[in-house]
Amino acid sequence: MAPIYQKALVIGATSGIGLAFADKLIANGTRVIASGRRQERLDAFQAAHRDDNGFAFTAALDLTKLASIPEFAASVLAEHPDLDCVILNSGIQRAFDFSKPETIDLSAVDEEVTTNYTSYVHLLVAFLPHLQRLASQEGKTAHLVFISATMGLVPGLLRTPNYNATKSALHSLIMALRQQLVDAGYGRLRVVEVFPPAVQTELHDERHQPDLLNGGEIGMPLQQYTDTMFNELAKGAEDYIGIGHVTAWLGEGGFENERQKLFQKQHVALKETLEKSNNQPPPPPPPQNGRGRRNRVMGPQSALTDYLSAHNISAREIAESAARRRAQAESSSEANTGTTEDSANATISTAADEKRKKQTQALREKIKKSEGYKRRVEWSDEDEDEILRQMVNLSAPLPGQMENCAICSKRFTVTPYSLAGPNGGLLCSPCGKELAKENAGAQRKKKKPRTSGGAIGQRRKVASSILDGTYTIGAKNLVTLCVETLAKNIDLADDLGSLPEPVIDKIARILSKRRLVNSKTIHLFMQSSAHELKVYDGGKLSSDDIMLIFQTTPNLRRFKLRNAVQFKDEVMDFLISRNLNLESLDIQGANLISDSKWIEYIKAKGRSLRALKIHHTDMHVTDDLLDHLPVYAPGLKCLKLIGNQRVSGLGLKALAKLKQLEQLSLRLATEVHSDVFVDLLADIGPNLRTFSLENVENVDNTVLDAVHAHCRKLKKLRITESAEMTDSGFKRLFTDWANPPLEFIDLEKCRELEESRENTNNIGLCDEGFIAMMNHSAKSLRELNIHACRHISSEAFEQVFGPEQEKVYPELKKAEVSFIWSVTDWEVASIFRACPNLKELNVFGCMKVKGQIGVPRGRILVGVPNADGMMIEGDDDNV
Repeated sequence: MAPIYQKALVIGATSGIGLAFADKLIANGTRVIASGRRQERLDAFQAAHRDDNGFAFTAALDLTKLASIPEFAASVLAEHPDLDCVILNSGIQRAFDFSKPETIDLSAVDEEVTTNYTSYVHLLVAFLPHLQRLASQEGKTAHLVFISATMGLVPGLLRTPNYNATKSALHSLIMALRQQLVDAGYGRLRVVEVFPPAVQTELHDERHQPDLLNGGEIGMPLQQYTDTMFNELAKGAEDYIGIGHVTAWLGEGGFENERQKLFQKQHVALKETLEKSNNQPPPPPPPQNGRGRRNRVMGPQSALTDYLSAHNISAREIAESAARRRAQAESSSEANTGTTEDSANATISTAADEKRKKQTQALREKIKKSEGYKRRVEWSDEDEDEILRQMVNLSAPLPGQMENCAICSKRFTVTPYSLAGPNGGLLCSPCGKELAKENAGAQRKKKKPRTSGGAIGQRRKVASSILDGTYTIGAKNLVTLCVETLAKNIDLADDLGSLPEPVIDKIARILSKRRLVNSKTIHLFMQSSAHELKVYDGGKLSSDDIMLIFQTTPNLRRFKLRNAVQFKDEVMDFLISRNLNLESLDIQGANLISDSKWIEYIKAKGRSLRALKIHHTDMHVTDDLLDHLPVYAPGLKCLKLIGNQRVSGLGLKALAKLKQLEQLSLRLATEVHSDVFVDLLADIGPNLRTFSLENVENVDNTVLDAVHAHCRKLKKLRITESAEMTDSGFKRLFTDWANPPLEFIDLEKCRELEESRENTNNIGLCDEGFIAMMNHSAKSLRELNIHACRHISSEAFEQVFGPEQEKVYPELKKAEVSFIWSVTDWEVASIFRACPNLKELNVFGCMKVKGQIGVPRGRILVGVPNADGMMIEGDDDNV
């Protein structure tokens, strides 16, 4: 049997009816362009038909992004000019109970309307011109097939009222569309509407309709439906195809059949009525005597209105005459088969333009000579030009016709999105975009200058930048200024180009701070060549946005996402299905990923993982996941678990098998015994470069002894909020330790909790431990945090930083000594003297620091209350 279509575009071909019917068409000799939102399914479709000799093509399209449809259509038609059938099949179904309005998700309502109806309208406007041209050729037939729904005829399923409404609207649109095409002479453009019964597809799945149990088993088997629909379409005789119980509704005597007859009768009757009304002579003019004028209330009339009334010219007649001329031009172009379509359209358009210009000029001259114009002394040329411009617009090309761009003079197809030129005419897509940018720039409102806040507002801004770590001394460099300017005008950016990754990361940080990372701006960071992508605030991103990241960045190796609230199981499924092997995955706030899905990901992609960082995932990262890491992620070098409530000591024991682990950072919600860390360090300590334990209140000196005994490559050590470790333990750790000097030390809040002044048991970091630590790491230490280690005395500070000791810490850039009672102005001055490269010193809560010292130029002292805020920027050259 010959194929029923030569080449068909199937919208919604990644699942359900669309996928099954696309397979059926290919099996019967039709070339198919499969379209859908999920790229991985399109890839699977093409792979399944790899042996079908070029019968399967794919084109990705997200129907909810209406603005992308014209570009999609142009791309498909450019690649497949022999397309003779468009099958509109996609749709979604959601349940809504409007008796409980508080449960209605309006965004889901909008999504359903857009997918089921509005996107169809946009697709029609985009593809109808091509199908009309094809149907106008001798011996050619074009096809437009809609997969509708019985709920559009009888909305009996009350749980889906919005779905029923979209299908009813679509049915009405199809009826009017078919008749309009017939009346316009496009009888060979067949419009077919298919009414399927309930079919076993994903439309009823429990993911989107959780109250519908076993939804995928409801209705007719998919293969049976597909075969029946194909056979009915192959007959090619009916405009409506009903399958199952719908057949009786469409048959003779059925209510839908009777409604179609009524539609035809009403259409004919209304058409005749309108034609008679348009052909009636105009009513006689009103009496011109004074009495008649007094009895008739007249509003102000323009010179143009007076002229048209005096010559019995009807605006409706002008519009219909223009429509008839366009129809005649189209029919004449079809008859001239010996002339190419482009040249014929160009000739018609040129002649029409010349004729329209002459008519406009003649009409303008007649209006100026009329008595009505002369009487209207207050009538301005601007008003006249506006009226005439509106008349000219009545004869503007309709969507689907060809026109010359008013700026570049290139031929293009008119669409509903075509913009008008500044001097009349329509613009092609590139010129229209440029004009839109110019208009947007001209209309941008200037920000009002600050009228309040003054110095207080400036101090607040400075304090904020200090706490964020973005404050710089002196003038900002050019790169920083450019990045900040770009962030302020990010809505004008189309692409970030080939900026280096550090600059792109800085832009991402600024946008995240301002809560500007959304579905629009995230596209700026999705570069196909990018190996690393960091999103610091994904709170406004949807699941589709995250999946689009993985779809458009095939070379991605390192991915970081904060506030990943929409990173769900379906996103993880998409990531697993992609040919994308991440080396580093850093996720924060992904509470909707189940523990089983985490394990599934590790099994599928763990071999390539080198770094795994999971923050605040509530209950969905468990000991079971840690048990799988040594087996499925043997190359893991960095592991960070922060705020995961179901990770315990049992899971940490499994990490002992990760001998190559170099970085381990833990902040757990459950209490872990010190022995677990001791045993773990015995196995992985020799290779560790970073060891971080946060909020370990009950961990004691045995862990410090284990670090001293087993760690030989550490560069970064963090142990915070321990109330069991003692000063002697810290002293033993740093005394005669075979490990090289550390670069980063964080011992925040390692102190006695109960006794703020007296510390008879030397709990926490005290004098001897502090001195031993600084002696050990003096040469390489870059960052020091002893926040709230309040039992370090002034004598210890003097021994470490005092001028008599003549010690220097050349690499120290940042120091945190807040909430330590013994720190005074003298200690601050000593620290600045002993640390020549120190950039920032924090002294919050050090009540004895008065700020009465000279801070060296180029340094920042943070935390001292003064008239300028909580910060002193150094300007003393003599310190």
